[in-house]
Amino acid sequence: LLSEMIGDEGNPHQDMVAQGLGNLACGLLRGQGGDAMIGQSLINVKSGGIRRRSGALASVFIMIFVVVASDFINIIPLGGLAGVMFVVVIFTFEWNTFRLFFQIPYVDSVVIIVVTLVTYFLSDLSIGVACGIGISALYYAYTSGHRLSARTEYMEDHDPDGTKYTVKIYHLDGNLFFGSLRSLQKIMTPEKDPEVVIVHLGGAKTFDMS
Repeated sequence: LLSEMIGDEGNPHQDMVAQGLGNLACGLLRGQGGDAMIGQSLINVKSGGIRRRSGALASVFIMIFVVVASDFINIIPLGGLAGVMFVVVIFTFEWNTFRLFFQIPYVDSVVIIVVTLVTYFLSDLSIGVACGIGISALYYAYTSGHRLSARTEYMEDHDPDGTKYTVKIYHLDGNLFFGSLRSLQKIMTPEKDPEVVIVHLGGAKTFDMS
């Protein structure tokens, strides 16, 4: 979101490494880990702070306020802080979601609704995100299981003694895992096949043992 706002792609890998090292050091010092809060980051960017030193200064001032200036922070009315958060929400929310709600895949709409409701009623974003990931993973497994097709061909071969026999070849194309079992059963017809069958997996991807 911030990269889109300031027009700079940045280096997400470097950010993740720095955040991981910071959280590791925080844990060793018996502190609570965290990440770059979207509210503070948005206020920072909206105020013109788009360089690295702006984030560093923000963290330093937060530490100062928490350690030695908490009494001054308590002077600020909660109503004022609530107003600041409302402004953050207005700038953060993707308002075009309502316009695209009936144009995107229905499973995406379900994920948005479930994550929103779970986060609201349980007051825990991590649980909401976990539910959304679970729904998306199940839907992906379901759709991937139907992306399996096969092309069949027959060829004639013979034994060393000259006896001819028929060979059927299945050229599978798609994903092979537990979700594609039903599709595989529909494709292959062992009761009608000759005794010699070749299953060619050159176009298939195997994801598990099933």
